[in-house]
Amino acid sequence: MCMAKTRRLQILLEPEQFDRLERVSEETGASIGSLVRDAVDRYYPGQSLTKEAAIERLLSSESVPMDDWEIEKERMIDEMWGAG
Repeated sequence: MCMAKTRRLQILLEPEQFDRLERVSEETGASIGSLVRDAVDRYYPGQSLTKEAAIERLLSSESVPMDDWEIEKERMIDEMWGAG
């Protein structure tokens, strides 16, 4: 994501949370800020989710038992497209 940052956020993390972010940052070369922004986009997507982002999110999500698929599918649709 390449856009001007317009708002600043300061948060406090537990030491183990920060350590996890720092470890992933070192492994991937991504900044901690970038990792946090990616997590926000993944777990709280905006209304303008692209097809590519939706596919990536679907493929990276955990397995869903088949008997729960209809419920999970509706939840994902609501979450991705903002339906209520």
